[in-house]
Amino acid sequence: MSARARWITIIIGLLVGNAIAIAILVAASGGGGKSRVLPEYSVESWKK
Repeated sequence: MSARARWITIIIGLLVGNAIAIAILVAASGGGGKSRVLPEYSVESWKK
């Protein structure tokens, strides 16, 4: 394997690893559309 191919493989591996890490963090965050930090923070509260 040439140096160029090795570097390309390393870069692609890092990008794939980052994508997997993002997917894990998004799944672990629970989603649900509600903010855990500011539970009362919503557009409806601005209208009051």
